[in-house]
Amino acid sequence: MRCSWVAAALVAAACATVAQAQSGEDQVRRAIMDMNRAAQRLDADAFMRSYWRSPRLTITFDGETMRG
Repeated sequence: MRCSWVAAALVAAACATVAQAQSGEDQVRRAIMDMNRAAQRLDADAFMRSYWRSPRLTITFDGETMRG
């Protein structure tokens, strides 16, 4: 009986891990699609929303350097 509980717990944990991985993968795909749409609209503000907001972030594009 104890083995079946352990097995059930392991299966549940494995399923939860797969669901989280798919969820993370879906989030990345959505972010990339949003960035592509923003780029097609030439909407730099929307495009940059996906990036990490930190004073340590530095992006240089067309000779212009942006921070934060």
